[in-house]
Amino acid sequence: MTSSSSKTHFEAALALTIHDVKNSLAMFLDRVEVIQTDDEIAGKKYAGFKYEIKRINNNLIRLLALYKVGAENFVLQDDLYYIDDFLTDIGAEYTAVLQDRNIELVIDCQDDLACQMDAGLVYGVLDNAINNAVRYTRSKIALKAFEEDGFLIISVQDDGNGYPEQMLEESLQQGEGGTGVDFSNSTTGLGNYFSQIVAELHQSDGKTGFIRMTNQGDLKGSCFSIYLPCDDALHIAF
Repeated sequence: MTSSSSKTHFEAALALTIHDVKNSLAMFLDRVEVIQTDDEIAGKKYAGFKYEIKRINNNLIRLLALYKVGAENFVLQDDLYYIDDFLTDIGAEYTAVLQDRNIELVIDCQDDLACQMDAGLVYGVLDNAINNAVRYTRSKIALKAFEEDGFLIISVQDDGNGYPEQMLEESLQQGEGGTGVDFSNSTTGLGNYFSQIVAELHQSDGKTGFIRMTNQGDLKGSCFSIYLPCDDALHIAF
C-alpha cells in the first residue's frame, strides 16, 4: 500500500469518526433541549452546557467541511440571502449564553442588503468568530455588515483587550490565515484556517474573498472580518 493511499484511507476514517461523534453530540443536544422545554428552571441551568455542546459540534462540522472541500466533488452551495435576516438568525442562537454572561449583542446591517453566498459555510466562519468574542469580550459584541468596493464585509467585534500583537503579525505573514498551535491558550489556528478557506471559495468577477483581523473596530477590541466578493450585491426594498 502506498503512502498516498494510506493517507487517503486515514482521512476517510477520520472523517467517518468525526461524523459519528457529531451525531452523538446531536443526540445530547436534543436531550438538553427536551429538558429545557419541560423544566424552565433546569433549562436555564443547562444553557451553558448546551452552548458548549453546540460549540464542539460546530467545530466538528468545520472539520468535515474542510474534508469535503478537499474532495474533488465539492460544490459551493451559494444562493441569494438577505444579510440582516441572516445575522439576526445567527444572533438568536446565542441569546441564552449572552444573557447568562450579561453580554449585549448589537446587529448593525446596511439597509436591505442581499448577497450571493454559501450561507452554511459563512455561518461556520461567524460562529467561530462569535465564540471567540464571547470568551474575550467585556460586555458587548457587534455583528456588522455593509458593502464596500465590491465586497460584502461582515465583521464580529467585541470590547475586550483585542488580539495579541503576535497573533496579528502572524496572521499577516500567513495571508490572514491564522496562527499556529499554542498550548498555553488552547489555540490551534484551525478556526481562522477554515475561515480563510471559506472566504477564498467565494469568487466573483476576478475578486477572491479573504479575512482580516484587527484591533481597530468600533468597540476598540478585536475585530474579525470576512470579505466576500459581491459585485452584484443588491439593496432590495421590502
